[in-house]
Amino acid sequence: MASIAGVYQVDGAPVARGVLQRLAGAIAYRAADGVDVWQQGSVGLVHGHFWTTLEEVGERQPISAADGRFWVTADARIDNRDELMDGLRGGGDLTQKTPTDAELILAAYARWGEGCAERLVGDFAFALWDAAARRLFLARDLIGIRQLYYVQVDGAFYFATTVGALLAVLPSTPALNRPLIDAYLRGNWSLWVCQTVYQGILRLPPAHALSVVPERSATPRLFYVLGSQPPPAYGSDEAWFAAFRDVLNTAIRARLRSREPVGLLLGGLDSSAIACAAHELVRAEPGLPAVRLYTSVYRDLPSADDSPYSAAVAERCPAFTYTRIESDDCWAFREYSERQLACDEPVISPLRCLNLHQFRTIAADGARVALHGDGGDGILGRFLYHDPVAIRGLPWREWFGQRRQLWAHGRFGLVGLLLRAYLAPAVPAPVWHFKRSLLQRVGRWEPAWLADLGYGPYRVTCRLDRRFHDPRGLPPAAAVIHRQLRHPYDIARQSDHDFVAGLAGLELRAPLFDRRLLEFMLGNLPPHLRTWRGADRVMAREGLRAILPETVRQRFSKATGEGLVQRGLRHRERALIERLLAGSSAQRLGVFDAAALRAAVVDYWQERTNNAAQVSKALHLEAWLRMQWTPHPSAGADPTLTP
Repeated sequence: MASIAGVYQVDGAPVARGVLQRLAGAIAYRAADGVDVWQQGSVGLVHGHFWTTLEEVGERQPISAADGRFWVTADARIDNRDELMDGLRGGGDLTQKTPTDAELILAAYARWGEGCAERLVGDFAFALWDAAARRLFLARDLIGIRQLYYVQVDGAFYFATTVGALLAVLPSTPALNRPLIDAYLRGNWSLWVCQTVYQGILRLPPAHALSVVPERSATPRLFYVLGSQPPPAYGSDEAWFAAFRDVLNTAIRARLRSREPVGLLLGGLDSSAIACAAHELVRAEPGLPAVRLYTSVYRDLPSADDSPYSAAVAERCPAFTYTRIESDDCWAFREYSERQLACDEPVISPLRCLNLHQFRTIAADGARVALHGDGGDGILGRFLYHDPVAIRGLPWREWFGQRRQLWAHGRFGLVGLLLRAYLAPAVPAPVWHFKRSLLQRVGRWEPAWLADLGYGPYRVTCRLDRRFHDPRGLPPAAAVIHRQLRHPYDIARQSDHDFVAGLAGLELRAPLFDRRLLEFMLGNLPPHLRTWRGADRVMAREGLRAILPETVRQRFSKATGEGLVQRGLRHRERALIERLLAGSSAQRLGVFDAAALRAAVVDYWQERTNNAAQVSKALHLEAWLRMQWTPHPSAGADPTLTP
């Protein structure tokens, strides 16, 4: 969770030192180990240090190659270090005995140029200056765990880990991105893949690189297509399970690379699988760090409580400490009334208050790194019974068996199943967009309080390489998993998690997003190893049978935070909501009708409707408009909410 920032005066003008100082001040709250600045002529790089691995302790980025041609500032954890070191030493591009991750990136660029990004496995966002080519090269990891934003204004190209850092150096605050806001309120997250709430401030999409040179405009380029590796093949179920355990252990081992104890946030099956596998690794491999388990507990919200299952995992992992985090008071919207949390952009996750409480608890115990099970539902196949496309290609005997499960889980009748599984995938996307826009215009999906800004929720999207969303040739079930991985909401949620973790002083790591594990799960797994007779995530349930507690392995329910949303929205924060709707900023901007929104909120309060998701987004937007992050925070201070 280091932070990076910088500027390239593409017009050739020298960088003003004050610009770099403002960038440094804006990221200082994320830099527990200090901030360093490098500047040469028309380019300047900034690095906020947050050392989590032994190799990087004491490193003062930005750093350069030996000949001074390349300079880099990198927020990175590179996981295929051995593979890279073997290849780079053979050609003389790497001389260090134990290089840092930033040094590996420099050596990889020296060898492969702009093709280096596709060879890096791990979580990263970096900017590299190539002096001879007058090129600033930026890249962001496959899933978007690390953040990278950029903007070009008056001949200057700025980039940073946070939107707030860019706001600190721009001559004036940009106008709001009205199409994105309009789509956000309608539940369409497509623009969050490549844009932000501010016009002109852009988000580098995951798995994309960007080259900035004076002679041409900068356009993001997709550098890696998921599902592009040769699919694995094994002759028996046990061989598949053994291969899964190997690749899962590789992913976990890479994310246990830490100089401090590592926190692990427990919840459902996915995080429990990580915990139990990590326990086996720590017992077998001396030198791995201590691991501490955490789970949120709720006295009054049993629907949100995973603690009985977490306790079973803690019992199975005696080498790990176990902490219960009391979380009943972490209801939605509390972060606004108590001014706990600044916001670069409107809230994406409705449970930011809970996340902040969890992350701060883990950080207070001395950890700088926390593992979690994010992504498991999509990657391991929890949603396969909710998408009929997954049934395509099955032998007829299995087809009829799975059809019954699709009815039980997703209420798909035979006709609907056939239409969704076989006809719908053949319909061009513009036809679906037209249908949805038509339904919206006749009012079927349109909240009465929402203004019509003329954009339409399905006519706005990022213009990206088609293979980012839809690589051809995947098996049907793998295509469903890939669609989950590339869902715009989940991509946007990564930026939300990173921002909140940054406030807590914690680096998040998600083993299930490891590229090698993703390629494994996107391969030609036998269908019965994904879902079988109503059981989802079969690979984890059966492949880890020997180490998972049986109560966890057989668990098919899932805790929900809906009670925390209701507690805040319907009960505890009514006074705050009334203040937000009085003299609404969003109404003055013409985004929604505050009186009509209040009527919808009252309907929700009186339990005449259950429209929490719709009204929550509107209220989060209003709160963000009222309480934006101060554009110029003092160095080293936590950002604060300002009225």
